[in-house]
Amino acid sequence: AMHRTDIPVSTLRLAEIMTDDVMVAYPDTPVTEAAAVMRGLQLRRMPVVDDALRPLGLLELSDIPLD
Repeated sequence: AMHRTDIPVSTLRLAEIMTDDVMVAYPDTPVTEAAAVMRGLQLRRMPVVDDALRPLGLLELSDIPLD
């Protein structure tokens, strides 16, 4: 998403500022794999979806136990 500074926030719509290239995980994704992806891409949150890409939940980096 690009930060828009040229127009007032009150006129912005989510479609103009949201991230539309979203990295997702599936319920059977190993925790270590999800953590590696999140750290590698510097993501703090990643949606968890089913096979139809329907949202099931949200994984936060802080949810993952440290070794």
